[in-house]
Amino acid sequence: PSPPSPPPLPPLLPPGPSPPPLPSPPPNSPSLPLPPVPSSPPPSPPPLPSPPPPSCGACPVGQVLQPGSQSTNCVCVEVIETAIEFVDITVENFNTSQFNTEVSVGLGVDINQVEITSIQTGSVLVILRIYPANEQTSFAAGELTAITTVLSRGDLGLSSSFGSYLIVRVSVPPEAVEDSGSSGGMETATAIGIAVGASAGLFLIGIIVCIFRRRRSQQTTQSATMQDNETREEIMPPSTTEEDTEP
Repeated sequence: PSPPSPPPLPPLLPPGPSPPPLPSPPPNSPSLPLPPVPSSPPPSPPPLPSPPPPSCGACPVGQVLQPGSQSTNCVCVEVIETAIEFVDITVENFNTSQFNTEVSVGLGVDINQVEITSIQTGSVLVILRIYPANEQTSFAAGELTAITTVLSRGDLGLSSSFGSYLIVRVSVPPEAVEDSGSSGGMETATAIGIAVGASAGLFLIGIIVCIFRRRRSQQTTQSATMQDNETREEIMPPSTTEEDTEP
């Protein structure tokens, strides 16, 4: 006999309602503008200012800062300082390079040892400094005496283009004078004082003589004029008047 047939399947459930649709996503929010990307890196900040040079203290009397050391080592050196007055030239005609060359030869020093610190107007007044040789801090034995001897004579060996001049002041470092010996130092200081005083005296005497000659010339001219007028009055006859011509 044939096998029994399987029982029939239960009926399927009727289809229910379809599920609601999913909500649509919200609209996109407006995007913020992005900052522009720089094409090159920003410039570096400026460098910091360099610190000021160290302040150098005051040098002893008769010494100054060595040229070129104002911002490095603050080295004080001895110096001879002199003031020279020129009466025949002006500041515009003063040749500093020629003066440095000639005065260094006249003093017997190297041209690097002399320095003009100022030139004042009027009758040209030149302030000159003389430093020790070979960048030393003090004058060698005999060097100070040789320089001051030339200054005491009042003749620097300058050419005629500078005209007449007068050394009106000489300052010598006191330490150098003491080192050269008490008697030698006194002799050097005395010689410089006598030379400067004599030069100043001669200069004043010359001015007085010029003034006296000018006044004497004026008086002579006035006297000659008066004599000439008297001579003319004696030669010329007196003028006749109308009363003299009446009968």
